[in-house]
Amino acid sequence: MRSASGMRVTERCAHGKGAGHVVDYAIRQRIHKFDHVAVLLDTDDGWTARVQKRAREKRIRVLKSEPCFEAMLLRAIGQFANGSAKHLKTRLSPCVQGDALNLHNYETRFDVEALQAGRRIEPTLDDLLRLLAA
Repeated sequence: MRSASGMRVTERCAHGKGAGHVVDYAIRQRIHKFDHVAVLLDTDDGWTARVQKRAREKRIRVLKSEPCFEAMLLRAIGQFANGSAKHLKTRLSPCVQGDALNLHNYETRFDVEALQAGRRIEPTLDDLLRLLAA
């Protein structure tokens, strides 16, 4: 994907498994081939001082979903977002047609207008959109 400035953006999915796994996955993707590397990760699983230090040492920009991605998206559309990650996944499910792993299911509920409005509520979403627009 190319950003507005012509920068090429490469997206990869670590498939969760905790913050440490996401940072390690980014490192294993040969990050030295990229000028900038950012990860979007949940802070509710494995976000430790050691993981933070490792990301900092490898110059990985961390975008934190607190406590998880589902909570961030629910807050971005003005919904209540407290509870366990499992509960939040269940609450998000109708917004993504029951399949959170299919990226196309986000298009209806999280279109450009919704994301633009949500970035005023969610600093991490704002950071992500700024990064993609760079």
